[in-house]
Amino acid sequence: MHPGNADVDKFYFDGPGTMGMNTDSIRDAALTTLLARLRLTASGGLSGAVDTATTVDLIGFSRGGFIVTLMALELRKSKIDVRFLGLFDAVDRTLDIAGIKIPSNVRRAAHAMRSPERESRENPIARSPLRPSSMFQNEMRSVFKMAETTPMWVQPMGGGIQAPIGFGHTATEAEDPSILHKKEFVASHGAMGGVHSDYARGDPQAREAKARRDFEGRPFDDVGEGKKAFEFVLTHAMIAGFSR
Repeated sequence: MHPGNADVDKFYFDGPGTMGMNTDSIRDAALTTLLARLRLTASGGLSGAVDTATTVDLIGFSRGGFIVTLMALELRKSKIDVRFLGLFDAVDRTLDIAGIKIPSNVRRAAHAMRSPERESRENPIARSPLRPSSMFQNEMRSVFKMAETTPMWVQPMGGGIQAPIGFGHTATEAEDPSILHKKEFVASHGAMGGVHSDYARGDPQAREAKARRDFEGRPFDDVGEGKKAFEFVLTHAMIAGFSR
């Protein structure tokens, strides 16, 4: 989001695997990189202190949005503010970390979310009441850590209700509600990130919804809605002081 601006540090990290078991390690790697840079800008890197005056903006799509929200929470421990938090359809598709509110050290946040009308990546059951226990989370880490493909439903030890590994939204609330700006767009999950892939990659609900709308003569505009989502987040980034 800084095209042609060579003076702005930009870091990109690959997303988590299918079950999200490496979500925390990606968060930690990103934090380590960021904090190392902030230490370099504080007293020439000699004091070991962290520069809390440098502007930090965090942007994420899907579970990347979840990860940057977790990063903001960790940065608060070092008294570092986040000028802008930009989220594109942030979801907490992971077994071991629960979704959170946007922390109070974020000055402005914008969350562009897919509308339920699009029927893309919907969960069969609401996720939040079914969060597995800590013991179950730890067990699932060891069971699934080597697997790239795993069941969409897993059974807790000792029976009980199944835990869905779905695409439920996270970061839909903020500790300071006044900083959060959110809006829904009638776009697939893929389109919210600029990749219109739901028809081709295992999202039957989105495909069926598209076919139904096409038959009714009211086709979806994934490309157009995806662009609107980007413009929504970018507008709030500019208000926060973000520069192209």
